Amino acid sequence: MAIVRNEGVAQDLTQDIFFHVWNRIQAFEANRPGGLGAWVTTIARNRAIDHLRSPGARIDRNSSQLDDREHPAGSGSTESELMNSDMARVIGNALAKLDPFQAKVIRLAYYEGLSQSEIAERLDAPLGTVKTWARTALKHLRERLGDAAK
Repeated sequence: MAIVRNEGVAQDLTQDIFFHVWNRIQAFEANRPGGLGAWVTTIARNRAIDHLRSPGARIDRNSSQLDDREHPAGSGSTESELMNSDMARVIGNALAKLDPFQAKVIRLAYYEGLSQSEIAERLDAPLGTVKTWARTALKHLRERLGDAAK
């Protein structure tokens, strides 16, 4: 939801992701760091970014922006918002403890779906520097989030 910013698209992608996981569970490597949750999260993030980059997504975004203007209250589920708010708070606190450049790279990559090359362009920084910021930030986040990230 944080990436596609559309509840209907997020629901469709979630169904697609679980179908993909169900059919490809043999590709899961149980001994990898992060476990099953990290594997599914990576698939979900990649699918959401793929959707954003697809030509049809531009049309969807434009139409949803019109819908939001007509119905500003939205139709978000309060229960799911409450369930996600605690995790968002924990992640937000961990991001706040990062170096500002590291936090910016993580936000651009995970919330806006930008590639490292696109981030380097946007920040006017060398690609190698952006890669270092991302790697270091992810290491610090893993350390700070601990069991919450699993």
